Amino acid sequence: FGSSSQSGAPNPFLIRTMADSGAAEIINRGLDPLAKDPKATEDFSKAAEEVIEKAEKLVQGGRIDEAVEEMLAVEKKSRMASDGISTSKLICAVVTMFYNGKDMAKVNEYIPLLTKKRSQLKRAIVDLIQLAMGWLVKEDDKSKKLELITTLMSVTDGKIFVEVEGARLTKILAESKEADGDVDAACSLMQEVQVETFGTMDKMEKTKYILEQMRLCLAKKDFVRTQIISKKINPKLISAADMQDLKLGYYKYLVQYYLHEGDYMAASNCFQRILDTPKVKETAELWQDAMKMLVLYTALAKRTNEQVDLINRINLFEDYAKLLEQLPVFKAFVTMFVTEELIRWPLPMEAELKADKAVTEAMGLYLRDEEENRWNTLHKRVIGYNLYVIQQYYTEIRMSRLGTLLGLSVDEAEKEVSELVTDSTLGIKPFTARMDRPQGIVSFSKVNLENVMNTWVSDVTNILQMVDQVSYHVQKEIMVQGSNKKR
Repeated sequence: FGSSSQSGAPNPFLIRTMADSGAAEIINRGLDPLAKDPKATEDFSKAAEEVIEKAEKLVQGGRIDEAVEEMLAVEKKSRMASDGISTSKLICAVVTMFYNGKDMAKVNEYIPLLTKKRSQLKRAIVDLIQLAMGWLVKEDDKSKKLELITTLMSVTDGKIFVEVEGARLTKILAESKEADGDVDAACSLMQEVQVETFGTMDKMEKTKYILEQMRLCLAKKDFVRTQIISKKINPKLISAADMQDLKLGYYKYLVQYYLHEGDYMAASNCFQRILDTPKVKETAELWQDAMKMLVLYTALAKRTNEQVDLINRINLFEDYAKLLEQLPVFKAFVTMFVTEELIRWPLPMEAELKADKAVTEAMGLYLRDEEENRWNTLHKRVIGYNLYVIQQYYTEIRMSRLGTLLGLSVDEAEKEVSELVTDSTLGIKPFTARMDRPQGIVSFSKVNLENVMNTWVSDVTNILQMVDQVSYHVQKEIMVQGSNKKR
């Protein structure tokens, strides 16, 4: 061991200041009374000061073992008297002495040894863990750093009063695993920590931790767990002014999840929340990209009540309309989907759209597989919109003419009509059509929903009556058979 007073080496006994000033705040962070230390029965502060000064001289003389024995003897008395301040000073001084001597093996040996002593005070454990965690930042040797992390995690395991420190250590270890390329191991480590149950962790840190869990799950492509973890964050909580960056990060991860699921409507809703963020509103580049994404993903979503309502609000709602005025290409794009006129394909502004960096990113962002092509999806949405428009003006139309209006072959037009009839159950106006293939005619019949419902209710009533009659006859037959057996 070198002398603790060497140039550049921290004084091992300066830990007394930290123990005096920080421990009380750490141990009284709103913990349950069961996690607090009993009241001290005797004050060992003077004895602790004296033995630490004596130990410092012994260390300078190279008498390490004797210094440790002296401090541990007083530590035992202080611990039995529940003097948290003095106990904390002593055990921190012991471990710091080994740390300054570059003996990490002793550090890793004494940390669990001191924290697991009988009736060890919680305040002392917290202080010691906090002290050792500060060394992790300074440690350049990766193997020594990982060994110290493992030691500290073994101490924090199962102790509620150091659950926050345990979570931080897990995060540091996960970062190390990820840096080594082992994303699966990093994700597994982070998933084990249920920070949403930690009453002592600051809401900002807790949110960051959950976002890190989401990020690792997405990196691992564990989309099911990503969705489960996302439910742990309250959207109202991250709407606070000091959490805008976390809000943007949260919705960024949700967009990635929804795009993988092919849920463009949910992705659009995320960009609505992003546009509502003051930081985005104040930055032209941010709101322009968010607005473009909102428009594109809304157009890519299937035609439902929600989709039709949103695209009309984008066109008419004052806040969105003002933003669209500054994006003429996207304003023209939205106008096509709210006007009952056929949309040509390729789109009139397709060249401008493909030249836009945000559009290129939106169309290629988080594709589910190599075969997915969002331009093809957009084409299908345009065809679907055109079919709704045609339905407004025709009761019957020849398939050849329909294909011409849609810019498709007869077979392709037939396929699109069939798919839209199947998928339009959630539409704002159900798309109904009957195809006469021999005649090559499509009939757009308008269904009276009230009549359909009345017919359904009548059919259900008839079925229930028939079931009642069958039940009656079965019971009657059972009674007849029973009476015959008695005879």
